[in-house]
Formats: sequence, structure tokens, C-alpha cells
Amino acid sequence: VRTHIRHIYEKMHVRSRTEATIKYLNRG
Repeated sequence: VRTHIRHIYEKMHVRSRTEATIKYLNRG
């Protein structure tokens, strides 16, 4: 279970960074 939660956390973190990068690129 802990591994599953960790996987979800990492997936959310990567998605968050991706969205932040897209917003940054759209800013320029």
C-alpha cells in the first residue's frame, strides 16, 4: 500500500512540474 501511495505521489509531483513548466513557457 505504501508503495502504491508513493507511486501516486510521484505521479502527481511530475504532473505538477509539467503544468508549471507549461505555464512558464506560455508566459514567454
